[in-house]
Amino acid sequence: MLCFLEVLKLLIEEARRNSVTGIKNLWTTKLIALFLVLGLLLAGQSIFPRETGLEGPFQWSIKNYLDEKYWEVSKDLELLLSFCDGNHNQLKGKIYLLLGAACEQLGEIEKAKKNYHLAFELLEKPIVEEIDLTSLPEYQLMIIKKQKPFTREKIDRPITRRIIEKPISRPKRKKRISPLYLIAGGALLAAVAVAFVLKKKVQEEEIEFVPDYDTRELGIEWIRIPPGTFDMGDNFNEGEEDEQPVHAAYMDEYFISKYEVTFRQYDKYCDETGFRRPSDYGWGSGDRPVIDLTWADAVQFCRWLSRKTRKNIHLTTEAQWEKAARGIDRRRYPWGNSPPDCSKANCNNCYNQTRPVGSHPDGVSPYGVHDMAGNVAEICLDQYNETFYSNSPNQNPQNNPGADNQYTLYVIRGGSWSGDDDVGYRAADRGSISPANRSSTVGFRLVMER
Repeated sequence: MLCFLEVLKLLIEEARRNSVTGIKNLWTTKLIALFLVLGLLLAGQSIFPRETGLEGPFQWSIKNYLDEKYWEVSKDLELLLSFCDGNHNQLKGKIYLLLGAACEQLGEIEKAKKNYHLAFELLEKPIVEEIDLTSLPEYQLMIIKKQKPFTREKIDRPITRRIIEKPISRPKRKKRISPLYLIAGGALLAAVAVAFVLKKKVQEEEIEFVPDYDTRELGIEWIRIPPGTFDMGDNFNEGEEDEQPVHAAYMDEYFISKYEVTFRQYDKYCDETGFRRPSDYGWGSGDRPVIDLTWADAVQFCRWLSRKTRKNIHLTTEAQWEKAARGIDRRRYPWGNSPPDCSKANCNNCYNQTRPVGSHPDGVSPYGVHDMAGNVAEICLDQYNETFYSNSPNQNPQNNPGADNQYTLYVIRGGSWSGDDDVGYRAADRGSISPANRSSTVGFRLVMER
């Protein structure tokens, strides 16, 4: 028999479409699905064999997670949990773990924490095969909290297993096929047929893609950075060791946002997705750079915008950020080699808070990108490694170390409004931040690639 979860998944996808025809015809599908569920309940039969039938739907959820269909994964797994009993504790733990990861990807942090706690109670080794969860801040924190003291030796040890519920022993009884079960099977096949008909109908009437959505709806302006080579690193020998050695990096063409992402832009994302609204610390929002968010929050914004525009939009890589900030003439700061002051950048506590983006036109980079020094430090896509420059690729460098690293930090660039040292505003200066940290001094900028 076809998997019940796959049918529900098709129905959910149809419900999310905006076609008028699809919405009208969907009521027929909903009635069939409702009849199916009632039929299964009356029949007293599970569509999943208790011994092996739950693993298949779980593998389907793993595939959907890898395809970044987090909303579908969360709904499928919540349904799958209702079919688990005390004999499925190992699988149940993995379901909770994957559900927590999906919730975290969707920004539902409290729900993610709850599911992680349940998973960690049931699993000796809190992993789901084929999926790397180490980029998720809350998952990392759970791993760390479970290990004391804070050492790699401790983290590599298995977590103590504690079962939160006793297995339920049930007397075996002979299974009989109820007539209602056959009716339910027929309803299932009918629901599949209707769902595929609606799917084809909606695809024919799909809303036309608007290629300049980001420009019209969010007001994001893009600056083209031409392809070519620049010298990356501290050519003035005045920074830290992690800025050495200076090395040539060839960069393909890309487009960088003229300004840092603002509260106004991020609020539209929150309105559409229901994600948490960050705090403005009482300074005002609007066109000020968005703050009080994590690395994962910034990544989710990029994924949302990529889906809406069908463009490859992401955080800046460290190399993309530096080239856009200093150009190809090896300058110390975005505006040149003269030291920073309050006319060129929101730096050294000139204003003791963030300012609206673009408030310092005298400090633009050689390509015309604003606020590359000061205002807020900017989260980059790269994971931080202090020795990365020693073996950095010479073309489009980006650092992504092994997935088993429990101490991952991410690069930040540009310095912020609260700095007190001119060295921190140099275009070559490198900083780092924990992916779970939120700050009044950190925001982000976007890159779009063809």
